[in-house]
Amino acid sequence: MSELREALKEAARPSLSGEFAQSAISLSGRGQDNGRSVTHSAEGLSPSHLKKAKLMFFFTRYPSSSMLKMYFSDVKFNRCITSQLIKWFSNFREFYYIQIEKFARQAINDGVVAADDIRVSCDSALYKVLNMHYNKANDFELE
Repeated sequence: MSELREALKEAARPSLSGEFAQSAISLSGRGQDNGRSVTHSAEGLSPSHLKKAKLMFFFTRYPSSSMLKMYFSDVKFNRCITSQLIKWFSNFREFYYIQIEKFARQAINDGVVAADDIRVSCDSALYKVLNMHYNKANDFELE
């Protein structure tokens, strides 16, 4: 039974296109000032930081503080900012695993006994729920 759940977790991970993966890395507070690249330091976290964190979640479930500082280089880190980012990732994990568990329970109720019998397609409810949560504006096309 645990093997089935592990397979469900893996099957639920969406395949990310190059554009989607690159966008997760490149969202930042960089701008142009007379042709020069400028980094703006933010005092707090914005909706674009939340979007970036959601995209990062597909690559790392438990980011280290050094990874957060690297990917959010435009943010002036303090205890409050770090706590907020950690809370976001905790909420992302909770939502993700609740959805996986729902999908697994439904598959078991439908009589699935082997992990190889499970497929998550673009038409599946799990895919749609995860895409709606992590990619609300459909900014990124998933394959």
